[in-house]
Amino acid sequence: RQMCIRDSFTVLPVRVPRGRCIRRRSRTGTIRCSAAHSRTGARAAMRYSPFRHLPSVISHSRPVHLTYFVTRRCNSRCPFCFSLRSSSVREHAGSELTLEEIDRTARSLRNLLWLAFSGGEIHLRQDLPEIARTFYRHNRPAIMLFPTNGMLPELIYQHIQDILKSCPRSTIVVKLSIDGVGPAHDALRETPGSFERTMQTYD
Repeated sequence: RQMCIRDSFTVLPVRVPRGRCIRRRSRTGTIRCSAAHSRTGARAAMRYSPFRHLPSVISHSRPVHLTYFVTRRCNSRCPFCFSLRSSSVREHAGSELTLEEIDRTARSLRNLLWLAFSGGEIHLRQDLPEIARTFYRHNRPAIMLFPTNGMLPELIYQHIQDILKSCPRSTIVVKLSIDGVGPAHDALRETPGSFERTMQTYD
């Protein structure tokens, strides 16, 4: 599993010659795996590799990047944001897609290179891990991006832990939105205490 704060990376499978065995050291001794198992693991890993999208990128034959606005709700009051602002986490919920609608949308798409979630504050969707699992199951994104204002450190931590466990072959990128240091950040977002909570999420 991979979790990045500022950058993203991809681990590519290594071809194993037929009949060879991979050995790696661990604290408990040498772990062996057969070449057949290694080839199976390599094929599975390649299904999530960004290189599998090269033909579509070159030919422009199908979309490989999706940005999905999961909610318009937000717990910040940024005056420069185009999204609807609200201090109530219940308001605007009726305009959000249900899990069933999201599942139908994901099924209508093919494999994705890049899946970006957006909002609003995406972690106000309590079912965000299930949404991520839905796209992971149907679209096998190589990279999934989760931008956040970082104001819900405990909830964000739990959501990302759940997503890391259920989407092990995708690179999970968490991007924190910071517009200044300390009071400058709070003033720009018109949300007192937001910088401190964002730093708690970073830590």
